[in-house]
Amino acid sequence: MIDGALSYIDQKLKAGSLNPAAAIPPFGTNPGGVDPSDPPTVPKWKANLGMQYKAELGDSGSLTPRLDFTYQAKQYTGPNTSVTPRGRTFLPSFTTLNGRLTWRNADEDLDISLEVTNITNEYYYLSRFNLLGAGGGFDKALPARPREWALTVKKKF
Repeated sequence: MIDGALSYIDQKLKAGSLNPAAAIPPFGTNPGGVDPSDPPTVPKWKANLGMQYKAELGDSGSLTPRLDFTYQAKQYTGPNTSVTPRGRTFLPSFTTLNGRLTWRNADEDLDISLEVTNITNEYYYLSRFNLLGAGGGFDKALPARPREWALTVKKKF
């Protein structure tokens, strides 16, 4: 079984739809405001692909390996925060790989799974909030979880 998804967003801001009070000087009063050239705060590309194969083992049940691949393009996390140059806060693109191996007995009432998330131990951020350029004095980020593993046993009654 193969499953996947792909998304592409080409969002652009229209100058006429922006509040002039939130524009950059000399047109507005907010130096950290929105400019029509600001990129959208969603990633342009996202993709995932999952693959699994159930191998029948006769009286010994079945064994199902699965891999899940995820990609997310660079994502801007807010408007520009300084006037000259207009620096942009963003999350770099990242790719993750997760895997799972499941054994199921012949009666299909017992599953034992070994799962590993973030197999490559990719270090990336889920969110970032930077107020250094606006004079706020801090830059906060939330890193994603490192490689983790789990063993799961499920019994149906």
